[in-house]
Amino acid sequence: MVKALLLSLISLIFASCATVNLNSHLLDPDSQGMKYQRILLLYSDSEEMFYDWDEENYNYVLYGKFNSLAQEKFRRDLGQSISRNLAGTRIFSADQFFAIHRPVSYQDFMNKLSEIDVDGILVVNARAIYQDEVFIDGDSVFRSNMEFQCFLIDKNNLSNVYLAQIGAHGAPIHSSMNVMDRFASNLGKDLHAKGLISNPRTFAQYPR
Repeated sequence: MVKALLLSLISLIFASCATVNLNSHLLDPDSQGMKYQRILLLYSDSEEMFYDWDEENYNYVLYGKFNSLAQEKFRRDLGQSISRNLAGTRIFSADQFFAIHRPVSYQDFMNKLSEIDVDGILVVNARAIYQDEVFIDGDSVFRSNMEFQCFLIDKNNLSNVYLAQIGAHGAPIHSSMNVMDRFASNLGKDLHAKGLISNPRTFAQYPR
C-alpha cells in the first residue's frame, strides 16, 4: 500500500513538471553590457522564417501579423507575461503605437519606429502552439505546448544581437498562461545571462 502511494506520488511529481528547451546565440559580442532597457515587442504567428531586419523579412513575417485582430488577446497575454518576467526592462506592445488590423507598410513602420523611444526590438515568432493528449491513471487530459523563435534587434543599426529557439511544454495541471510564463521566465534569464538586460529579479513560480 505504501509502495503504491509512493509510486503515485512520484508519478504526480513528474506529471506536474513543465519543461523548457532553449537554444540561444549571442550574435554580437560587442552588445554585451549594453543593457537594453526599453524594448518594442512584435509578435507574429507567420509560418515563414525570420532572419534579418529588412523589408523582405518584414513583409514575409510581420506585415499584417504584428497588429492582427485575430491574435490581439494572445499578444496582450504574451506582452503581460514578458513584462512580468523581465522586470527592470520596459516592454512596449505594438498595439500602443499601431492601429489594430490595419496594413502598415515597411516604410510607414520605420517612420513610426523613429518616433518611438525604445532601444531594442524583440521579434517573437510562434513556430508551434498546440495541445497534446496524455493519459494519467486512465484519464485523458491535455497539456499546452508553445515553441517560439526570438530575435533581439538593436534599434540604432537594425542588427540582430540575439536569437533563440525556446520550447515550453506544460504538464496537465498547467494552464496555457503557466506555459507562457515559463517561456518568458527563461527568456528573461537567458537575456540577462548574456548581458543584454538588467537582472529580471522576479521570475514566475511554477506550478501555480
